[in-house]
Amino acid sequence: FLIYMNDLEMCSGLFHILNYADDSTLMSTLKAFDSNEELINRELSNVNEWLLSNKLSMNISKTKYMIFHQPKKNANPPNIVIDGN
Repeated sequence: FLIYMNDLEMCSGLFHILNYADDSTLMSTLKAFDSNEELINRELSNVNEWLLSNKLSMNISKTKYMIFHQPKKNANPPNIVIDGN
């Protein structure tokens, strides 16, 4: 399975992908969310397409995202869309 998942990182130029057993974490550093919302969603679509083409699926009900930002700056969370959800 790990050998199979090894190519996952090749499908995105934005995310650094960490795999542990059957879990994956996608990480990225962005300076602003609002200007990168389209980029984030496009890259998530690329990841989802890779999964589907390899007969895998993302469990969207268990998928979460977390934003870290400086305390004095307001972070407006991006509208994340994965496979229409």
